[in-house]
Amino acid sequence: MRNCSSYLEIGSRWGGTFIVICEVLRRMNPGFKRAIAVDLIEETPFIERYSNIAKDDGLEIVYFKGSSTSDEFKRMITEYKPDISLVDGDHKIAGALKDHMLVRQF
Repeated sequence: MRNCSSYLEIGSRWGGTFIVICEVLRRMNPGFKRAIAVDLIEETPFIERYSNIAKDDGLEIVYFKGSSTSDEFKRMITEYKPDISLVDGDHKIAGALKDHMLVRQF
């Protein structure tokens, strides 16, 4: 995707897919400036290390520990308005649909 300045991943877990997608977006988009990882677990060492490396290149990594259905998360993405999202949190159809409905406007 061209002209992408921000990315959101719901269900980042260890961070492998998150980091790969961020790197692809960084190389394709000079204006790529922010990536948001969301999961129920604590930030992993992989994401933490990547965040430290990426900030030297001007990429802000935001880690949200919590549910994508929380009011706090809804406020955050309404403020950030991600250009592209990957929904990989709740693997049940109802949960994936809720996440999709939440982010599809962006």
